[in-house]
Amino acid sequence: VHRDLVLMCYFLSTWSLLDFYIVSCMYDVALVCFFFFQAEDGIRDAQESRGLGDVYKRQIHMMLLLLAVGAWGWEDACSARMGRFPGYTGSYAVTGTVSVGEGSTSSELAISYQLTGVPASSSGGLHVHTGTTCSDADQVGGHFYSGSVDPWTSKTWGPSTSSGAADGSFVLTSGYEAEDNTGHAVVVHDGGGTKIGCGLCERTSSGGLSTGAIAAIAVILSLAGVALIAVGIFWVQRMASGLKESPAAQEVTAAPQAPTAGEDRSSL
Repeated sequence: VHRDLVLMCYFLSTWSLLDFYIVSCMYDVALVCFFFFQAEDGIRDAQESRGLGDVYKRQIHMMLLLLAVGAWGWEDACSARMGRFPGYTGSYAVTGTVSVGEGSTSSELAISYQLTGVPASSSGGLHVHTGTTCSDADQVGGHFYSGSVDPWTSKTWGPSTSSGAADGSFVLTSGYEAEDNTGHAVVVHDGGGTKIGCGLCERTSSGGLSTGAIAAIAVILSLAGVALIAVGIFWVQRMASGLKESPAAQEVTAAPQAPTAGEDRSSL
């Protein structure tokens, strides 16, 4: 009963505060269900558990570890909103996004793209450049990498569809970490090497925080609220139990009852 009450209070408070982030709310509810079911299992095992405090502490540590791992995997370092390359007057009007994130290691880049307006049924270069502008073609610069071999020369978008749309991803090692690409120009080439699209790779953020960080903070705050509710119920139960066992309560319980009408008082 108490678990159901806490879950109901949690759901109402979380929905009212975080209704703009539905996915986060659903994820929070799943975490809380896991949290309480695990706590219930721990309470049933008298040898493993030393009470509610011990059980909840273990579950909080586990949830925070999962949240840290999840937040690490969600974040892209930066994302570029593509437009025409400066000075390009051809027929292709590139739009879409290119995201730069961390691959399987901190030294590996994971590039994902969703493009429209590229040449139909074709492929072309997709590179991060040294420049930090898309307003001056002369300042876009060459490929952004560290080392003697250019890893970008073999990296392309495509093949595109018959309507000129291309979605995909690839990985490479440029000598820079994902965050180092923030602020640099991302350039799209057509099949012949002509620069047709450009966009600045800006930090993936909302108010200075990434989507993954916002989700992690929302879950942590919600979980902290649930823990406070659970602790409150626990202490109310402790106080109620203490009142029942107090000397005053025992005296009231042990006090003789008044005789009923017609009862022989001499036996008292």
